[in-house]
Amino acid sequence: MRVFDEFGNGEKIAMYAYIVAKDGGTMTRMEYLNETVNVLDNIGNGFKIKNS
Repeated sequence: MRVFDEFGNGEKIAMYAYIVAKDGGTMTRMEYLNETVNVLDNIGNGFKIKNS
């Protein structure tokens, strides 16, 4: 939280993403874990929130 507080003084928000494998298999495969990190990075960096 200290890092978050240093980054900005606005209202804190939470983001949740439910990610599953299309083939119904486990998400513990390295290929799937890497893609999950990419998806979360894209979500976290791709959406800007305007301060009101």
